[in-house]
Amino acid sequence: MRRATTARAAVIASAVLLGTAFAAPAMAAAPAAHHSTVKPAYACSSTPGAGDAVTQWNPVVSCVLGMLGQPASTELINDVDIVILHESSGDPNAVNNWDENAQEGHPSTGLVQVIQPTFDAYKSADLADNLFDPAANIFAGMNYAINRYGSIQNIPGVVAVNNGGTYVGYVVPRS
Repeated sequence: MRRATTARAAVIASAVLLGTAFAAPAMAAAPAAHHSTVKPAYACSSTPGAGDAVTQWNPVVSCVLGMLGQPASTELINDVDIVILHESSGDPNAVNNWDENAQEGHPSTGLVQVIQPTFDAYKSADLADNLFDPAANIFAGMNYAINRYGSIQNIPGVVAVNNGGTYVGYVVPRS
């Protein structure tokens, strides 16, 4: 593995994941503790920069990482790019209308394919209250990932790609 898991990552609480995108339980109320407690003095723009369909979002990703208290390192930006590439191909208006989330009335949406209940639970009050807004979508998805997996680097699809494998979708065992 290219990175060691940090002690901080080991103590972050996990959440439940549904379907093939960042998801919170559709029927469960989201506890307030999942909202970011980071109160930055700024909010991120959702204006893309130069680059291809995925890397044009790197200035937004960098800003969001800062809001989440994460380093805007090349490695971490590349990890978020892996998610954007495989979840939406860089299309901020992407909507998944075919998976289990969509069948349950919560289609996965935006750059990192967040469902509305997850967005509502993990969004930032300092960003747009809009699931399609690139900065808000990335913030909610990565905030969820940090809480669910301990870090962005531990997202299953990111781990697979960084270890030479194929991107892995998100699967949750049903109880």
